[in-house]
Amino acid sequence: RLTCACIVDTPTSEQGFFSYLTSNLAYYSDLIRAQYGTRYKGLTPTVRFNDIAFAAHSLLLSLAMTSQYLFSHVWGFRPSIGNRPSRFILGIFFGCVAGVAVVVFVILGSPAEDAVGAWVWLDAIYAVLYVKLVVMLIMYTLQVIVNYRNRLTAGCSI
Repeated sequence: RLTCACIVDTPTSEQGFFSYLTSNLAYYSDLIRAQYGTRYKGLTPTVRFNDIAFAAHSLLLSLAMTSQYLFSHVWGFRPSIGNRPSRFILGIFFGCVAGVAVVVFVILGSPAEDAVGAWVWLDAIYAVLYVKLVVMLIMYTLQVIVNYRNRLTAGCSI
């Protein structure tokens, strides 16, 4: 019986933290702030520096964890056979990238007359935030499944 296990499907973890960092940084843009204010009757985004610091810190730690799988010889680990992301996770990864790309192309193809009803760059930021939401739901669900199947008493936090 194992007491701890970690899932290898981490490319989506980096994708989630990168999208969180990108979206938080974008809220400091004058364009995004103006579109947000127009859409939400003069309100300003509530993103603060600690949100950016958390996202950057999480991204760096996720990259360090992934480097242990990708460059195990550098860390002094023996690589495990089959220790790679699943097709499902790779599909989610590229599906999220494609989804954001579609939103960007829709924005580029639509006239940006009105931030209330038209597609504007604020919507691209929302698409990036949805990537973070999807990624975290999938990562937590997969970790719960692994913990249940292996009857683990502790799982690696995501």
